[in-house]
Amino acid sequence: MQAQQQAQDAKAILVFPLRKHPRSTQDPVLKSIGDLVVVVQDLWTVIAAVALAVNPNAEYLRIKDLRLDRILVTTEAGMSTLMNSDGSASADDWVRPRSVRFHVLERFKGEILCGMKYQSPFRFYEQYFKSPQAFTVVADPSLAVGAGVGASLVLPAFDARHLALCRQHDIFGPDQPPPCPFDGTKIHKDYPSLDGSDLVGCALPVAEERVAHHTRAANQLLHHSSRRGSPATWPQWKVDASGVYHKTPAVELAAKPTMSKAAVGNFRLMRDIAECMRDPMDGIQLVVHEKDIRTMCAILTPVDKIYVGIRLHLTINIPHSYPADSPR
Repeated sequence: MQAQQQAQDAKAILVFPLRKHPRSTQDPVLKSIGDLVVVVQDLWTVIAAVALAVNPNAEYLRIKDLRLDRILVTTEAGMSTLMNSDGSASADDWVRPRSVRFHVLERFKGEILCGMKYQSPFRFYEQYFKSPQAFTVVADPSLAVGAGVGASLVLPAFDARHLALCRQHDIFGPDQPPPCPFDGTKIHKDYPSLDGSDLVGCALPVAEERVAHHTRAANQLLHHSSRRGSPATWPQWKVDASGVYHKTPAVELAAKPTMSKAAVGNFRLMRDIAECMRDPMDGIQLVVHEKDIRTMCAILTPVDKIYVGIRLHLTINIPHSYPADSPR
């Protein structure tokens, strides 16, 4: 019953291909460990994920899904969640025993997965977070695996615990606001469409469908249950002082949610950095600190007259009041 409820509650089931098998082996079957299965309640939030989390103490399975013809990584309960997802399953899947659909290849503890890189369909934030822990599988001992698939998106913009987890794993610095492409009602108008998903300025119902289309085209969406009801009935989001958004039923909000000043400044800064990197000035290279985007180095290499061959390194600090106050 728990697995059926998990499948009913899940708005989407995504898979993230892991780059390589965690153990050195000569077995060609194990050159790629497979795809890590993740359940997502709000599919559009995947664009803000900066890592995936697993429980290092839980048991995970590497399985061959005979219906999908692909290698998956999940938990025992995760196999039931896949069986009970309504997505593209055939009628036979509802009565077919798990042992017929799934072939268990191996079992291992979640700690084996930690540190592995994964393939994300949305790569906008990769240019800002250079920490080795960013866009990897990280350990979250408090992650519940009893009725789920044993893996989750790490969304620091939408979960205070995830924000603490990112800082614990040095994905970004303690003073940096969580990265968020959202302004309370829609995808921020300045969100660059670097991955071809065309999300700029989209309200959430439109963003949800476009993210579904993009992840399906990338062969990473196994199941998607569209939200019923008009856009007015969708949950609203309120932002707290730390820049984290919390989902709230629409009837509880009397006013339109607004983006915090810190979140506005953080997003403006990321947009300006992206512009500098896309169209750099001659002789100027901008290097952003791997843990704090508010600290960067400008490397100047003059090309005229007596300064040819000289490299000047200038440290730039961006105040939290940016863009109202200029960099120092």
